[in-house]
Amino acid sequence: MKENIVIGKIFNVHGIKGELKVLPLTDDMNRFKELKRCFIKGKEYNAVSARINKNHIILKLKEIDDRNIAEKLKNNFIEVLREDSVDLDEGEYFIEDLKGLKVLDEKGEEIGVMVDVLTPAAVDIYVFKIDGKEQMLPALEENILEIVEDEYIKINKKNLVY
Repeated sequence: MKENIVIGKIFNVHGIKGELKVLPLTDDMNRFKELKRCFIKGKEYNAVSARINKNHIILKLKEIDDRNIAEKLKNNFIEVLREDSVDLDEGEYFIEDLKGLKVLDEKGEEIGVMVDVLTPAAVDIYVFKIDGKEQMLPALEENILEIVEDEYIKINKKNLVY
């Protein structure tokens, strides 16, 4: 289980005072408003403020007060310690915890590994590596039969998309 949880990706800067434009990689954009500390490339930063702007976050960190310094952080991920992460409801998982799980078919036979989760719309898309190819499956109840944390994910193989 990974110690840190990715919550966003810095995709640009905002203004001249070092604010960051962050693409949220979390279901709850408001969690940034509660953010106290975060990590970027392993370095700890303290959050001063965060505001929602359309589909992204404008984040101000105490340690960054210059646009040039902020520019150097573009394309990096923002992480929080697991202990600082939000509580999940039953049946919810952090994407980082799903990556690397064994993939089993309906019969319980191992067929591949979970490599990523895409969150483009209302339904997440699970990405698996099966037979050397990436294959996708919408995260719907009829497709995802069982998830056992730190062990495996059982899927309905017939609905895979190549």
